[in-house]
Amino acid sequence: MNLFDFYKDFHKNNENILRSIFSDDKCKKYFTRSYNLINDFNILDKIINERYESSIFKNAIKEYQYALSALTIGHYRHAYVGLRLFFELALATIYYSSYEKEYRLWVKNKTDIRWQLLIHEDNGIFSEPFITAFNEDAVELKKEYSTITSKVYRECSEYVHGNYYTHTNLPLDIKFSPDIVCSWCETADTMHLCILYAFYIRYANALDNTSENELKEIILTYFHHEKSIRDHFS
Repeated sequence: MNLFDFYKDFHKNNENILRSIFSDDKCKKYFTRSYNLINDFNILDKIINERYESSIFKNAIKEYQYALSALTIGHYRHAYVGLRLFFELALATIYYSSYEKEYRLWVKNKTDIRWQLLIHEDNGIFSEPFITAFNEDAVELKKEYSTITSKVYRECSEYVHGNYYTHTNLPLDIKFSPDIVCSWCETADTMHLCILYAFYIRYANALDNTSENELKEIILTYFHHEKSIRDHFS
């Protein structure tokens, strides 16, 4: 087989995996839900569009779409790698929004996004000083979402670092795995909630009326069960 034919067959296999996702009712439901999260991310992007940190979030959305694409063709490790990068960029948006000096150094390639800074217990986006500064009403959920954030990041990191578990969990060949597709989508759902909570912390008290109403609508859609959040927007 020549090289062209090899990759022709390769892409044909990719198409078969995509068809399998949409032929499996559960996978189709999960994948469609994960795809539709892009609508929420675009709303968040619109809300902060005039702020300097919005450029980071735009790149986060792009990486999420790449990760989704990897999922559709059975490149599951890369789908998790892309999901982690998306999550880092999304939360870096919140972090850099309040640390402009660090943002400017990052733009000049003088520093890196470091996960430990984003979630630092004293200065990170889920730290009490950070939340107190921007939205004291969000303190009640701090511990819960800080824990969840670290957990899902760790799950994706296992695929980035090639931990043993990931080699046993992933197919040896490039083929359809409904369990992995659904698991990836569940992780994306969890990240989506963490990002919404982070946006609530940072921007609920920092927007004009129109943008605040847009944020209120999307936050209450997913957090209507949280009394502290309902009270904040009442």
